[in-house]
Amino acid sequence: MKLHPFIGLIFILLINGCGKFNLVPEISINFQDPTDLTETSFRINWSINTADYQSLTFILADDPGFEKIVSSQTFKDNNTKGTKLELLRGAATYYYRISLVKTPGSIFVSKTKSIEMPYEQETISFQTSDSVLLKGSVSYRGALTGRRPAIIFMHEFGIFVNGWINSDILKYLVTEGYICLIYWSRGHGQSSWPGDIQDLIRDPVYLANDLRGALSFLQQNELVMADSIALMGASMGATMAVSGNGDEAVRTSVALSPANMNINYMYSGATLKSILYIVGSQDIVDTGEEVIYFPAQAVELYEMTLDPRELLVIENSGAHGTELLESNGVKEAILQWILEQMPIIP
Repeated sequence: MKLHPFIGLIFILLINGCGKFNLVPEISINFQDPTDLTETSFRINWSINTADYQSLTFILADDPGFEKIVSSQTFKDNNTKGTKLELLRGAATYYYRISLVKTPGSIFVSKTKSIEMPYEQETISFQTSDSVLLKGSVSYRGALTGRRPAIIFMHEFGIFVNGWINSDILKYLVTEGYICLIYWSRGHGQSSWPGDIQDLIRDPVYLANDLRGALSFLQQNELVMADSIALMGASMGATMAVSGNGDEAVRTSVALSPANMNINYMYSGATLKSILYIVGSQDIVDTGEEVIYFPAQAVELYEMTLDPRELLVIENSGAHGTELLESNGVKEAILQWILEQMPIIP
């Protein structure tokens, strides 16, 4: 019987192989969705399409590059199909993968997965001294006990989306243990106000009343260290972060795209200190009534501020307000500043 030439070629390739055909099934590791998820723990289960390995190591890390290992668990029982991770931090994002040792020197690594741990988020409201009801939210790690420093986040003028909500920097600071308050200024979001929204710019006393209301709310909170509050704001909110810096309860401020709008209207004669200013070098806004050069405004405020102080100018950037959070190094600079100026005391 004659073999068809093509069939003969197949037999030759199968016999001589030389690695051109891999008849061994590729290893497949599939992770199931995490279960038993709490602020500090979760369980992860997996399936593997082979039992031909010597050991399995489940690795959990703080970073996708696995340079900051949180937990490493090795199992030599091939029947192990899951594990529980504990003592974790709320709001943190963790990365995990499995490493299989088939034979000495032969290692298979699975794809990387990630999980964001939950944390407490409460809808809140408080009233200002001029009887305006403001809405907002408080985020924190509920598993922690005792009083902690707090941070107030303030938004830009006339926005429809508050850039601080669910931002990475908010989650980073919650993970570190800070209590974070975001509120909508009057006339924005769910905070109603019968007045003209432009009056917030014409008469900053309204914004001052809003911030004082937020400070008072936090100082009455049983979880907050009443004399350890930071202010963080963008544009209009940045101006408030500078203006409120003179409050006795305020330890430090972070201002993204601030304007020098008579910053003494809130605390006349107050000394500015411990402020991080961040601005894009090409951040210029034409309001229709005036052109605001935010880099120049930030420099003016920086020169009025006592040490510790810092001015971070993002070169060749027209980013404004919370848009600056996407610039290289900005989130890291903010986190470092807060940790240094208002550290969490264990």
